[in-house]
Parts: sequence; C-alpha cells; structure tokens
Amino acid sequence: AFQLLGPQEQKYAYYIGKASWEGAKICLLQCSPESVPIFCLFQLCFGSGISVEKMKARATVILMDQDIKDALMYVASFYGNMGNYKSFGDTKFVPQIESSKFKAFLSGGIRSEDQKTKFETYWTACSDRMYSLEPRQRQLGLGKEHGVTTYFSANCEEADSQLSTQFLNSQGLSPYNTRLFKTADKTYVVKVASSDKKKSDPIEM
Repeated sequence: AFQLLGPQEQKYAYYIGKASWEGAKICLLQCSPESVPIFCLFQLCFGSGISVEKMKARATVILMDQDIKDALMYVASFYGNMGNYKSFGDTKFVPQIESSKFKAFLSGGIRSEDQKTKFETYWTACSDRMYSLEPRQRQLGLGKEHGVTTYFSANCEEADSQLSTQFLNSQGLSPYNTRLFKTADKTYVVKVASSDKKKSDPIEM
C-alpha cells in the first residue's frame, strides 16, 4: 500500500508515524511510575534481534509454551495500552507468568554485559510494582482511597486538586498541562510542560 502513495504522501505517512511513536512515550509518564522502566526493559530485550524461540532456549529455567504465551500477552497488552493500566477503564493488569520465569525469559534477549547491567537496573526499578496488586495500585485515581496518578504527588488529595485548579485558572494556566507536588511543609510546586526551561518566581496564594 505504501508504494501506491505519491512521494509527498509517503513522506507524510512516514513522518506522522514517526512522530506518533515518539509522542506515544509521553503516555508512559502519564500512566504510572513503573511504566517507563518497564518500557525500557522491553525495548532492551526485544530490540536485540533475538527471536522468541531463542529467548526461551537461553532462559535459565525451564519454560512451558503457556509461560511464553503469558509473557507475550503481557508485553503486547503493555504496548497496546502504552502503560500497565488499561487505557479504557484505568485498571491495572499484571503478568500471568511468575516473576522469576518472566525475568528468565526476558534475560534471554540480552547480548552483552552492558545490556545485562541495564537489564538488572530496569528490572529492579519496575518488577515489584509490575506485579503489585495493593489496593491503591489497582487503578488510576487521585488520593490514597482512589488510586495512583503521576499528575499529583502521592500525598495529594482531591482538595489539593481543587485548590491548585482554582489558583492556576486565576493565573491563566490550564491545569491539564501541569503536575502538582506537595512538599513536607505544605508548599505546592507546579510543573508546567513547556519548551521554556526557565524557572518562575514563587507566588503566594
């Protein structure tokens, strides 16, 4: 189908696809803290050019066909949702394969000592949260009774959201492009997505 497009159409299709892939990585940061290291882990293991069959053969434990299906199902679901929570419904999904087996399977895609070091770093950073089904981590939401969010620090509740939204609106800023962090002394730090890297002076509410 690509060959049936004209030169200009081919360029458009190529660059819109490339931009979509690069932009999709923003979803990882918007989903959960562990989504970024999970993504890096999968890119490292499946980007090495080693086939799934060889990854299975190189694993340090015996893996059944069902183990491989469970592993690949989770990987496909992760990429499909660009995170480890469903893009529709905001509920978490976890691997059906045991943690030790999943690690062994993924490690079959490692080619060098440098990659092995990165693998251990990524696995350590995400494995516990990847499998965790603690009540708060089962869904996305704001506040300790409702779920997890990357738009607010873990100590924020709905009241903090309402207060910050009121303030941001008064400053002509949309809260949709921001992240709110509440410090130990109850100071709010608002981070705004921008290409301008300069810091703003503090404003008292």
